[in-house]
Amino acid sequence: MRRLILRGLLLCMLLAGCAAERETPPAAGPEAEPERTAPYRFAVGYSGSGYTEVFQQWRELVAEDTQENVELLLYGENVLGEGKEMLQAVQRGTLSIMASSTSVHTQLVPEASVLDIPACFPEYSQAFRVYEGAFFQALNQYYQKQGLELLFLRTGEPWIISSVEPVTSLEQLKNFRLRTSGSVCHNRLYDLLGVRCVEDVGLSGLAYILDENGVDGIETTYSILRSQDLLDVQPYALRGPMFVMSSAIVMNYDAFHSMPREYQDSIKERLRQILSQRQNEMSIQDEEQIHVRDLNPADQEMLRRLAAPIRDEILESVEEALVQALVQENGTQPQ
Repeated sequence: MRRLILRGLLLCMLLAGCAAERETPPAAGPEAEPERTAPYRFAVGYSGSGYTEVFQQWRELVAEDTQENVELLLYGENVLGEGKEMLQAVQRGTLSIMASSTSVHTQLVPEASVLDIPACFPEYSQAFRVYEGAFFQALNQYYQKQGLELLFLRTGEPWIISSVEPVTSLEQLKNFRLRTSGSVCHNRLYDLLGVRCVEDVGLSGLAYILDENGVDGIETTYSILRSQDLLDVQPYALRGPMFVMSSAIVMNYDAFHSMPREYQDSIKERLRQILSQRQNEMSIQDEEQIHVRDLNPADQEMLRRLAAPIRDEILESVEEALVQALVQENGTQPQ
């Protein structure tokens, strides 16, 4: 009898031990390190070696932050095509990242046209701003719906109309042959001013078309004129104010969101740090090599009247919340 009791106790102890062994969770192994990703191809649609140097610095900092698990392959100054083609390639995933004027984005992301509101309405259009708050977040939602992730958004220099001889009034722009940036909104305003728009002339063709007397002037910026060595042949400029340059850097949505969160943060934060510094340098650059004029008050008022329908059409085409976010981040109120 005693043996039976002992056997029963021994069996219970064995079963209890097995159960405890089954309930004990397996020891956690070492945490897997993030794998090295395939190189991300980054196409730049800006002119000038200054931007190439800035993006090289960004590439190096991101590699350092991610233990070289994220590699950016840089292709500068439109070598992979024009802005629209590059944006479509990013959307498809055949290109990872691109930088360009936001004007070329409006076919895919119509809401980006809010940045094309003429600069004679400063509550909506301001130079040298980096957007990273409410407006950036709101606009990024529209980019995301198109398979894109907004990495950086800013406005830069005012667009100017450069020329050989001084242009100081709207009257002088009638029948003026102007090589334009190609923006639909820009061209509409120039049409209203009686300007003869000349499109589809790339940066590399500017010197040639000027030599051939194919245009009277160029819609450009001071930085573009300097990078293309055109300041000597285009020594005068009319600022208006007409428009403000706006640009964005976007990435393929799936490629961005497949990365660990700390890599995503590095890509955006490092880009913001470097380009914000570049922005500050541009806002105080020396423009002594060109004579810039603004319109007189009467012409500025006429410009506002002509541009008002363009402004209203853009505002009616986007959601009010997006407009309010823009005004809020600009720190202004509509007049």
